[in-house]
Amino acid sequence: MSMTTVLPSYSALVLFFVCGCMTSHETSLAYPELNFLSIHLSDNPSSGYTAVQSAINYTLTESSLLYPEAFANYSYYSERTYEAFDSCGVDALQKTSDNMLQLFQRKRIKRTGALTVIFAPLCIPAFTIVGDFARELDLLALTCTSSDGKVLANKARFPSSISFSIADVNPYGEALLEVMRTYRWKTIAVVLDRQSGVGAAGRSTEACRAPIEQLRDHWAEFQVLVVETDSTVENFTRALVAARRFSQIMLICTLATPLRRMLVSKMNTFLIGTFLFGTFLFRIK
Repeated sequence: MSMTTVLPSYSALVLFFVCGCMTSHETSLAYPELNFLSIHLSDNPSSGYTAVQSAINYTLTESSLLYPEAFANYSYYSERTYEAFDSCGVDALQKTSDNMLQLFQRKRIKRTGALTVIFAPLCIPAFTIVGDFARELDLLALTCTSSDGKVLANKARFPSSISFSIADVNPYGEALLEVMRTYRWKTIAVVLDRQSGVGAAGRSTEACRAPIEQLRDHWAEFQVLVVETDSTVENFTRALVAARRFSQIMLICTLATPLRRMLVSKMNTFLIGTFLFGTFLFRIK
């Protein structure tokens, strides 16, 4: 998850609470206290505490300046797990339960005279635990990394859980087209990593859907080659060789860990002079 993913999620959160507070203000003479909480499993580079904390702090600070009355008494607290483990694996379920219990036992979840929201950038199995707590404690639970929106569509179980992960992905494609036009690039190869069995894989696949569709829609302007792979059963060699033969411009659709493995592998030598799009644009020299 990149910074641009986190900020829109919190912007939506802020708008939600401002509207709620203004409505409350019409029926009472005081704004309720805003109580923000967040849960982070391990410190992975996409959704860990270090990756998103600056975005959280920035958004809350800016919101308090824009809406001083509504945010006059707001509070924020984060619960995090420091040890390294698969944040989308089986261990994530127990760690999420532990974090939620810690928040409850430390009386961080305020149920009287306050609006409480929990932001949990977790994979969908772990986030369902947060959603269950939110239902029983009458809280709002938000995430930006869950990859299966159908689960949270069950509003009988998750009446107050919202995922921003699969929203409007068209800006990704529009931005890529503008970069292509700016540098007058005419060809691009897309390496699409299916990552079978990986809970968060749908996130990168969905984020790449719009760029692929828009590039194909502009077939008279750009040539695109899509090469599929699965980093859980093979390395990137075959896909990168095919992509490199087609273009020096590549869009890599995968998660942070497979991308890191690819960049530190011997394939780096093969990719000299190539422009790669991942969570950011860089050139291998």
